[in-house]
Amino acid sequence: MNTPEICVVIPAYRAAQFIGKAIDSALSQTDVALEVIVVDDHCPDDTHAAVTARYGHVANLSVIRLDRNGGPSAARNAGFAAARAPWIAVLDADDAFEPGRLRHLLDVAGAFAADMVADNVRFLDEAQAALSPPQIRAIRSATEIGRHAFVAAARPFNQDMDYGLLKPMFRRQFLEDHAIRYDPAIRHGEDFKMYFDAMLCGAKFVITPQPGYVWTLRTSGKSQTTVDYTAQIAMSASLAKRSDVVGDGKLVALLHDRRRALGRLETLNGFRHAVQSGKRVQAIRLFLGHPFIVRQYAGRAIRKVARLIR
Repeated sequence: MNTPEICVVIPAYRAAQFIGKAIDSALSQTDVALEVIVVDDHCPDDTHAAVTARYGHVANLSVIRLDRNGGPSAARNAGFAAARAPWIAVLDADDAFEPGRLRHLLDVAGAFAADMVADNVRFLDEAQAALSPPQIRAIRSATEIGRHAFVAAARPFNQDMDYGLLKPMFRRQFLEDHAIRYDPAIRHGEDFKMYFDAMLCGAKFVITPQPGYVWTLRTSGKSQTTVDYTAQIAMSASLAKRSDVVGDGKLVALLHDRRRALGRLETLNGFRHAVQSGKRVQAIRLFLGHPFIVRQYAGRAIRKVARLIR
């Protein structure tokens, strides 16, 4: 096997029925030498057997099986520890790479001498068999972003998608030099914390507008992530108090902006759950007690009417 340029780490949990799409999208990348590491996070299903049976003959693919379930952070860290390539790309088991993605990221990384490079994302709604337009519109050409720009964009209710959902490719040497890994205590929002830590250590982060990552919406039922906005809110508040952050007033303010935006999202999700569960009194109280929910749904109603009268 050629010396790999990029290692693709695919953490997997209860993914036997759909991980093939992710693996195939990685193995079909062209003009780049790859190693692919699937990390079985102590799956209770037959993920390990399914991957081994289908890809056991593939020389540049290996499977690591953890002896206990540690969550996505622990699984990714295990893959990072086994990686040999100078670059590492993470691919969730229910997502996919678009053709040519990794070659493009490698070229951009080289042009900018980047430590992290991410691309545009398209959302896949499997229920509707629909692929969204690219979700980043603010960036028109490959652009380096600093810590302030990243945190400002890494929150819900922005014009563009939450940058904490991006899937960068990492320079492995930078991660090792600064002992950066995913926090194994975090099971939701671990990406944001990883990127934040890297940027606080001086990582050069470049985003390119070319779409390359297909992010499957949670409505597909495939994601095994337990949504926990309460923990993310607490994390943002905690980061704002860190010794390497408190001296940067703008960064502290942006972290608190993120905390408040996550709070609004948590409330909005609570309202949606109350509606879906038939808890009318709770839904009405949330609707009337939080003006941003009124604005959120009023805007949708106006757009629907506008479409009808066109």
